[in-house]
Amino acid sequence: MDAPATLREIALKLLEGDTTDTAGKAAELFKTASDIEQQQANTAKLDSERRKVEVELEQNSSHHRFKDLLTAATPLFTTAILAATLIVQMVQARQAATEKLREDQEKRDEAVRQAASAEQARFTDALKIIQASEKISPAATLLNTFTVEPYRSQARQMAVKLMLRATTVEDFEDIFSATLEPVTLADLPTLVQMFRSMYGIYNPLVAPFTHDPVTNQFSGMTPKQKDLVNVLSAEMAFLSQKIASLILQRAKSDESELDLSGAGISGSSLRNANLRHANISGAGFSSAPR
Repeated sequence: MDAPATLREIALKLLEGDTTDTAGKAAELFKTASDIEQQQANTAKLDSERRKVEVELEQNSSHHRFKDLLTAATPLFTTAILAATLIVQMVQARQAATEKLREDQEKRDEAVRQAASAEQARFTDALKIIQASEKISPAATLLNTFTVEPYRSQARQMAVKLMLRATTVEDFEDIFSATLEPVTLADLPTLVQMFRSMYGIYNPLVAPFTHDPVTNQFSGMTPKQKDLVNVLSAEMAFLSQKIASLILQRAKSDESELDLSGAGISGSSLRNANLRHANISGAGFSSAPR
């Protein structure tokens, strides 16, 4: 039993005495009990207030710690966000650049395809014009306009065929000048093969006739045959000089194979030429066509 209750019990027993003196003492006990209860209530209230303040202080402390942590972490969060943004922008920029490169390459490829298609059509039309034309010289000018492979090589091949069909030295030299000049060592096999082809026409033509070395004429030929022989002779002499000039361009240290078989070389001295590894089987070296 707590103190106030004990005091009240004592006061009640005093009242049983029913005397003025005991009644006064009982009243004092009741008052003391009430004072004690009031003091206990005040103490409990103060204790409750104290606990409330402690809780609030603890909450405020946690809040401040969180706030301090958030304040300290804000720069890191900001940096992380900026870094992530930058990475995203870089990835997007790289993707955009890659896409642009791909689109540009597709455009270039399409342009190349269109150009190749247009050049193929132009080359086909040129061949039709050449085949339908009776004149050779204009064909040379047309063939010379093809400067991109594979049409350049095909145009040169056509030019060689036209030269073999030429009926005048002028036509032959015009086509040669327009399509083959300036000649280089890379053209040497082509010139040698042209000479072989011409000699393949020339030799059977003159074989049945007797050649007069004084007049350089073949007795018994018709005027038409003579004209053809003269044209072939002039063309072979022209080719012989070109072949000789290219042979003289060979470096002294050049060890590559050189096929001169069946070629005729005239009008030039090859005394200082590099003819190592050269196949000269059936070749003729003189000042006039063989």
